[in-house]
Amino acid sequence: MFPRSHTGFTVPAGGETTVEFDVVAPAGHPPGRWWALVKLAWAGRLRHTETVPVEVFPN
Repeated sequence: MFPRSHTGFTVPAGGETTVEFDVVAPAGHPPGRWWALVKLAWAGRLRHTETVPVEVFPN
């Protein structure tokens, strides 16, 4: 459902940014609700974002 991953972006010290990504449900995928989160890694550190709802609606 997430056909492309981001491999890099820059955030200035003390700053914030928005990272957008495409969500594509394959043909015939059943409707439903799921969640996603983003894993960030930098300089030996790791953080996960809060979850984001993902919903597929029937055609």
